Amino acid sequence: MSLGKCKDCATVKPLMSPGVCRECEAARAEGFKKVREYFRRHAGTPAHEVAEATGVRIEIILEWVAQGRLTTKMGIDAGDAATQLAEAERLADLRTQFAAVTTTNGPAAPGPPAPTRRSVGMHRKDHQ
Repeated sequence: MSLGKCKDCATVKPLMSPGVCRECEAARAEGFKKVREYFRRHAGTPAHEVAEATGVRIEIILEWVAQGRLTTKMGIDAGDAATQLAEAERLADLRTQFAAVTTTNGPAAPGPPAPTRRSVGMHRKDHQ
């Protein structure tokens, strides 16, 4: 064990191997049991629905998929879960960008038009 910040509860404590404290590791073990049983009963359910039904964050479920602890044999579609997470992250980024634009009184006014180029013989002349 090493001292560090738990990636689940964000407190500085002695950490177990996956970077979480002892209390969060115990909670993850219980969550894993719930998720595994849910997948066995409801094979093919999208990961976001499993996360909602079990109360386990989708990031943790995806971590278990990446580690090979949850597989398609158990009913999870890893591609589906990864796509859903990527879409959620993209939507959060777009919301942040939109908030930044709307708080700065809208987008900046367009600048002057770019100069046009015209060929004259073998030479080009810039016109404004």
